[in-house]
Amino acid sequence: MTDKKIDPNTYWKTEIEFVFQQLHKFNPRGLIIKHDHFLPPNQIFGSLPHPNGGWVTCGLEADLRIMKIVEEHLSNLKGSSQLDWDSVLVAFRKELSDRFIGQRLPISGNLIHRAINNAVKVAERERKTITHWIPCHLVANDNPALIHAGPVTFQRISNFMQDLQPELARYINELSSDQDRRCLEGIDGDRPVSKKQREDLVDKARRYYEHFDWVAKVTISNFASRPSADRAGLCVQAALDVFRFFLGRLSGHSIDTETHGILGIEKAQFTKIKNEKLDISLYQALTVPRLNDEAWSGLIAFIDPQKPNLVDSLLKTLMSGDTPPPLSKRLLDSLNWFGQAANETSPGAAITKFVTSIEQIVQGGKKDQDGSVTKQFCDRAAAFCVITDNSKFDYWHTELKQLYGLRSNIVHGSISPQSFTLNRNIREAEKLAKRVICGAMTFFEQLDIHSEKWKTNQLNEKLDSFVHDVKQNSLSTTQETDINE
Repeated sequence: MTDKKIDPNTYWKTEIEFVFQQLHKFNPRGLIIKHDHFLPPNQIFGSLPHPNGGWVTCGLEADLRIMKIVEEHLSNLKGSSQLDWDSVLVAFRKELSDRFIGQRLPISGNLIHRAINNAVKVAERERKTITHWIPCHLVANDNPALIHAGPVTFQRISNFMQDLQPELARYINELSSDQDRRCLEGIDGDRPVSKKQREDLVDKARRYYEHFDWVAKVTISNFASRPSADRAGLCVQAALDVFRFFLGRLSGHSIDTETHGILGIEKAQFTKIKNEKLDISLYQALTVPRLNDEAWSGLIAFIDPQKPNLVDSLLKTLMSGDTPPPLSKRLLDSLNWFGQAANETSPGAAITKFVTSIEQIVQGGKKDQDGSVTKQFCDRAAAFCVITDNSKFDYWHTELKQLYGLRSNIVHGSISPQSFTLNRNIREAEKLAKRVICGAMTFFEQLDIHSEKWKTNQLNEKLDSFVHDVKQNSLSTTQETDINE
């Protein structure tokens, strides 16, 4: 979220000038071409493609500014939800490189504007008409064989697999066309070229689909592959929501499109681009992340059972007694909401759950002394952000106020929880939630998370005193009205 108005002749020019200042800073002896395996891990995402091949390092901060320009442009562009924003970003980096490195043109707002418009045109060429078949759990009835819900058609999986046999046979015996594979999240290497490889792929996808009873068919027109898959998922989920509403929670909770742990495959999907051949996508289970050395060392230090640490103490509170001590329970509940948010597919629900994870830490069953729930939320959460590195209270207070207002707009209906524009707010919500929880861990550990004395009233008094002390040490304070009043 930004309050800046896009002005190609000023703001964009300033940002891109910074990018090229960073280029020369990282490459003082000239723009030396590098390749991915030579780049430090923290700079892989801070580089521009060189017109002659390879990469030139510009640094992460410069790359973030490029990303921000793309996000701001697409946020105001009609039809941007049909595009793969990552494709626009890749094309924009190339346009910048071609103009200002290859052609050595002077940086200007007009040239930057042309670059972003050309990048959009590149991404627009990826739009296609794609039919998606999404397996799901629906009802146990054998009849009817087909159920129509608006643009979504549900078919029994046995009938679907039988109807698909001719396409599968052609897929195995013929090389598939070079279709866009950007929607893949896991298995995303070279396309299977041998008949055996194609047979294995079909077999894995078939076994995945056969764990379901039904398949939902929906055709999405004029979308790039990734947003097409997202939109198809939204359509099918909306149709399933109708069934859940009709059946109620007792029966409706089993209606779903997910199943987990099947031979390491998270999901498989059949699609067919209009007038082209069948395509098969496999999504690898994302349960085993690959950590670099720095991240791995940090994780070991955080959870090392051989040393006294908060994680060990916190988890042990679950091993005895009916209810963990008050501070432990707050942290555990907060982490639970954070985990749900991290696993949430709906952007609005994810943001709501991240905010709820903060509320588990800071809310005390009463309003602030001034009668404002919002003020209490922002004051306490900002104070926890500050103690991490003694940063400015007002900065975090403003960020949290915006996030709390966004959550309010989502839950009160001003913003759809499925709005694609919320995707760019999820990272900010996660960042704030993580920072508040980290600050709370430090503060609560000092209070003793095993103590039973920190009931709601006692903790409210302690938190009010804590906020007062943080404000006294801050350069300024922020006044606020309750958005819920």
